[in-house]
Parts: sequence; C-alpha cells; structure tokens
Amino acid sequence: MTKTELKTFFNSWKKVKEIYRKYHPKNRMHFPEPLQKEIIKSFYDKNLKIANSGSYDFVGNVELKSSTTVNGCTPFSLGQNNCSRILYMEITDHIRVYEIATNDVQTINGMVSAAAQNSKNKSNIRLGKYKKNATNAVVVI
Repeated sequence: MTKTELKTFFNSWKKVKEIYRKYHPKNRMHFPEPLQKEIIKSFYDKNLKIANSGSYDFVGNVELKSSTTVNGCTPFSLGQNNCSRILYMEITDHIRVYEIATNDVQTINGMVSAAAQNSKNKSNIRLGKYKKNATNAVVVI
C-alpha cells in the first residue's frame, strides 16, 4: 500500500462516514480492520507479523486497538490480558498511531484480568487517556 492509495481510500471513507452519520447519527462507521493492520505494517512497524490465531492481532502478543472518535473506548476480550505491546490507532480527521507505554500496558493487562475474574465478557478501556505517555506517536496521514 502506498501513501497515495491510503489517502484516496481514507478521504472516500470520511465522505461515506459523513453520509452514514446523517442517517444514523448514533451509530459509528467502522474502519476496516484488515486495512488497519496493513497500515501498521506499512507505515508504523514493518517487522510485525499478523497472528493467524489466538487473541492478538500480531505475533508476540501485540494488540492493535482503534477508535473512530478522539479518546474512544475499545473493547478487550478476556484473553487479551497478556499484551506485550498495545498499538492504539485513532482514526478521525487523520490517522494517528500511538504505542502505549510499557507501564500502561501492564496496567491495562491488570484491568482486563480483573474483568475476567469478575466474570465479564470483555473490558472497555478508554485508551486515549494513555496517549500522553505513549512512547511513539506517528501521524500516518
């Protein structure tokens, strides 16, 4: 994927999102997850390999979470309590990727584990509050 291809798709997606929100203001227009992974591999960390099975998006317990709102909530399933890295993609007027700091990753792992002990199916976490400690933040487009 090239930057030009991504910009073309992203601009079209934003237009479709506006039309969709006009008719369904309470719903969100999701950004395609396979494309999110491709963006991460192409423009953020070329060394990541997509996991073929399990709870994590990338090999090595690396999880990708995203939101189409600023500081939005993202769900973690109960099996995602051993993340080695968490990449947070904020897809609003731009696409920004944040690498959540190691200490915050451990805090989030603990929150997901606590939710599992309380028999919850998943844990919604507002990753935007961890952006300020991010070890690497990149504006993709």
